[in-house]
Amino acid sequence: MPGGGFVTTYTDITELVQAQRALERINAELEQRVADRTAQLLDAKQAEERAHQSKTRFFAAVSHDLMQPFNAATLFCDMLTQRLQGEESRLAQQIQQSLYNAEELLTMLLEMTRLEAGNLPVNKQKVSLHEIIQPIVDNQKVIAADKSVEVRYVPSRLQLLTDRKMIGRIVQNLLSNAVRYTDSGKVLIGVRRRGNGAELHVMDTGRGIPGDQRDKIFREFHQVNQHGDNPGIGLGLAIVDRMCRLLGIPLSLESKVDQGTCFTLTFNEVAWQPQLVRSKPTARLDSEQFLQGCNVWLLDNDASVLQAMEQLLLSWGPQLRPLPSGKTYPGMKLRQI
Repeated sequence: MPGGGFVTTYTDITELVQAQRALERINAELEQRVADRTAQLLDAKQAEERAHQSKTRFFAAVSHDLMQPFNAATLFCDMLTQRLQGEESRLAQQIQQSLYNAEELLTMLLEMTRLEAGNLPVNKQKVSLHEIIQPIVDNQKVIAADKSVEVRYVPSRLQLLTDRKMIGRIVQNLLSNAVRYTDSGKVLIGVRRRGNGAELHVMDTGRGIPGDQRDKIFREFHQVNQHGDNPGIGLGLAIVDRMCRLLGIPLSLESKVDQGTCFTLTFNEVAWQPQLVRSKPTARLDSEQFLQGCNVWLLDNDASVLQAMEQLLLSWGPQLRPLPSGKTYPGMKLRQI
């Protein structure tokens, strides 16, 4: 001060320091909790990945063994259908259809598992689209006839460089969905040229897909609604979407509720056959012994499948020799027929 001395001001900061220390403790505790939670989530994620890998390995390992009982039962039903008459034959056909449905569901589950695991190989080759579509259409016509739904197919000379099995599965899932969700009317499948490419359309006059469901229908196990005797499990379009991505085929859809749906596959690299090669009519296997005089060696590692195939082939007239697997046969040469 002018006359000497000074002025000092004191402030008590005890509460401020205590609050700061408390805040530091809270931050430290929060960081520890976040670190613990992150570790728990990481452990859970790793456990989930291990479980998923284990499931994938399991399905990959047992897929063949799972399908064998269905194959054997289907073969036995084929023989029953040929030998029975009247009501008994119709019962055998119903059993056969049930087996087909169960086999189809199992096949889709196995395919989805392999797609998720990324171990579904792509084997591209030059294929005729007509040769793939025609058998699928013939099969779906039988199912559609029970619902009084007409399935029309416009044959095409289109050739593609693609995976035969995958493109067949895509067409089968799209066409079966169209038949399943069309209560009356028509289903049309055909090819349209687009510039240097082409488009495959699968159209129906069915129930249609609401606008808020068009993205969801490609998710696993999602269905717009469940109706009818064979509603499926909601994997068909999910498999179609993933296989189209794997093959590089753009997929689009247009739909109006209660008017119908159109799925479109776009092919950019195509070729055209000079003329359409019609499929030859199949022989009536139930009445003609078309293998009469032939020698057939039958090899399989499943006893039930071996027995079923033996009974089926014997009805076609060959000299048959069943060969259980696990043994060696010197000088034996296998030829696929």
